[in-house]
Amino acid sequence: MQSLLDFLRPEPKRETAELKVSVSGNLAEISLGKRSFFIRSDAATPIKHDVYDFALFGALALSISHNVEIKTDLPISRAAIDSAERLKAIMNMWLPRKIYPAPLNFSNIVESEPSSFDRPGLMCLSGGVDSTFAALEAQEDPKLTHGLLIAGADYPNAQTSGFKSLKPRVQTIAKKTGLELITVETSIRKLGFNWDMLHTLNLAMCLNYHSGHFGWGAFAADSSPAMEFAAFPWGNNRVIHSALSSARFPIRHLGRDFSRAAKVRKIIGHPSDVASDLSVCYQEQSHGGNCGVCMKCIRTRLCILTSGRELPGLFVQNDKLETIMGNRAPQKNQASKRDDLAVMWELRSDLADGPVKDAIDGYIKRLKSRTIPLGRR
Repeated sequence: MQSLLDFLRPEPKRETAELKVSVSGNLAEISLGKRSFFIRSDAATPIKHDVYDFALFGALALSISHNVEIKTDLPISRAAIDSAERLKAIMNMWLPRKIYPAPLNFSNIVESEPSSFDRPGLMCLSGGVDSTFAALEAQEDPKLTHGLLIAGADYPNAQTSGFKSLKPRVQTIAKKTGLELITVETSIRKLGFNWDMLHTLNLAMCLNYHSGHFGWGAFAADSSPAMEFAAFPWGNNRVIHSALSSARFPIRHLGRDFSRAAKVRKIIGHPSDVASDLSVCYQEQSHGGNCGVCMKCIRTRLCILTSGRELPGLFVQNDKLETIMGNRAPQKNQASKRDDLAVMWELRSDLADGPVKDAIDGYIKRLKSRTIPLGRR
């Protein structure tokens, strides 16, 4: 029903807006017509901007969400413009809901030299499973020197109690994985944009903001290849990543060939005890920790169980998993049901026989009975 309502919703009236930037030290104010937001970094040395690619990536999230044609005379690299056009083409091809790719007009295009992975790099570090696993994997690359924590991604700003609680956990993860942590804050989420499909533009903006100090960036993949298909359309996948990576500022997509359970097993088996600092919960935004009963926490607990043990100290509540899964009712949304079904299938193959696996088998059966199969005919 929601998809039908979205289809019937009239397309927002096309706007035309000028993209402008005002920079003071490590603070940039970005405006796109009547919409404005900031990005601010605590990097130790001031960041110089020869081009304003970072502003384009942030403005693009607003443009595609609100049907805004962008005009600007800011210096923007040809590489970033090509990335923006590739992303627009993907959105036009996939036709996700509430997405309105609009024209982009540039009058100051800069031909920039390609960067190199021989230069220092930084990666987005959120404290969750995906980015923590990516940080462990990236320990083998001495050029990856910094982690980037974003206030304005999972948490709306740096003043929320949840972010204040999260930050020291991420600082500890960074220290244990040999990364120096930079924190960047942006207010872009207050303007509203299609988070599901465009949240990686926020990551690309924050990474590119630091391109004066670093030659490349990275963010963690959410899913294995099979799970990317099940979660489609979703804004973090290898196709969208390839659009956002450019010759001027390459971006790596870390951990994309691993299942969530495999990532968790590596994390909890690491001698640094980095698992004790994980933050995966989205149900309780006030403490930056893990409630233990939301679906994301439950999935993480199941992933931990694939190692043959549990970590009760990581969660506020530790109700029996077989009871939770035995009583769980499928969500109403078809996309959510299909995503849940794929997650459970991927998990069950790594679980030992027993009451938890039996409960998951029962849940899978309930999900399948309520999920519409895919097919062209």
